[in-house]
Amino acid sequence: TLAACQAPSNDQKALEPSVYRIDINRFSSEPSSDELTLDAAASLRYSVKYCVTTFQDSFRQYLGKYYDFSFNNDEVIIRPPAFVGFTLAVAAFTNLSDGGQPVVNDTDRAFAIRLLTSLAKAHVANGGFWGNQWQSALWASRVGCGAWMLWDYLDPEDQEYVRNMVIYEADRFLGMSAPVWSGPGDPDTKAEEDAWNASIDELAASMMPGHRNASAWLEKSIEYRLNSKARKSDLSRNEIMHGRPLQNWLLGYNIYEDGSVINHGIYPNPDYIGAIPALTNFGAVVFPLAGKRIPVAVLFNQDLVYYCLADREWSSGEYAPPGGTIYQSDGSIYWPPLSGAEIERKNSFYIWAMADASANLLGFDNLTKQRGDYWERLHGKRLLQDQSARLDGSCGESIETGGKDAEYNAVEIIAMRYMLHWLKYQGVIGFTNELPENFPQKW
Repeated sequence: TLAACQAPSNDQKALEPSVYRIDINRFSSEPSSDELTLDAAASLRYSVKYCVTTFQDSFRQYLGKYYDFSFNNDEVIIRPPAFVGFTLAVAAFTNLSDGGQPVVNDTDRAFAIRLLTSLAKAHVANGGFWGNQWQSALWASRVGCGAWMLWDYLDPEDQEYVRNMVIYEADRFLGMSAPVWSGPGDPDTKAEEDAWNASIDELAASMMPGHRNASAWLEKSIEYRLNSKARKSDLSRNEIMHGRPLQNWLLGYNIYEDGSVINHGIYPNPDYIGAIPALTNFGAVVFPLAGKRIPVAVLFNQDLVYYCLADREWSSGEYAPPGGTIYQSDGSIYWPPLSGAEIERKNSFYIWAMADASANLLGFDNLTKQRGDYWERLHGKRLLQDQSARLDGSCGESIETGGKDAEYNAVEIIAMRYMLHWLKYQGVIGFTNELPENFPQKW
């Protein structure tokens, strides 16, 4: 049965030596007593409950080793199981517990493995039907990272499916340049697109540091990370980033001078301002898992973006009344656009708590009056209130789907927030401005 899934033998493990095996013995099994870590853990427990009840219920009719996605490569088909599989993998890998018992049992872990390996097998790299498309780098990075954390429970065939998928998606960016915003008049920044595309090359380099393309993957991820958060004024800056003057990395810019962004024709769009740190922290997870330091490119201009959320004033009249800062003192969110478009997103407290955790744990809250931990405490409590009010632990996420269940968006970010706290507690988060060609030896 799926619940009886066993880790492969040492002989089987030797079949794919190019994948770095995460050394779980590097990490302490003692739980953290930090208040914010405990809040993040409580939130993830609720998310796991949703994943193994409401979400899993929709998959119970499928028989066999792999799920059938009916050859549909649409976002709403691939992204949900990718994010849920990743979420369960995080909880399993970190041995998240409740009352001394793991919140992900053998059956739940088997469900996660089945989701992740089904998606990997269905990728075009393995003769499948999804991949090499808009946002597929995001989906593949979460599938790949989730599978990597559960690697010893995958059989050799499924390990190969995952490797092929990650390599394929990472390689396709080697011949591309990071897209950039056209400037005022263009309704969509490319900030979040560059951020999620960087993820797959970060994963590939971390997961396969001995691969012949590892340094090229890393170099490309740095390009995407820097361009994602570049301002127009950065195009003339000469400080050295990973061996080059900053301006030599940049192909254009994606954010305004104050750290704000436009998306879906909405300015400012707080949800997409918050998405920048939420998507950028993926690199802060995968490099430490591989025993490597994080590129400083991950931090680039994050302090400006976070300042824009916490302290930037938006005047009433030019923006929606009553004006003020996006972050309000009671933990609520002010939505500046006069049109009120997408205002329902202001209650996505998992986004704000993730931005706060990133600022706090990675140290880019240096420009704000209140530090990230202050805001994470407020927004994290709001999130827990939403989750505790629902029987399945969901927070009621329904953005981008016309009111349909989109909780998968929330659970992935909630899992990433907890993972960041967990890694910080383990003492393995550090940064480097090293050259990509010196990877992995000097990283």
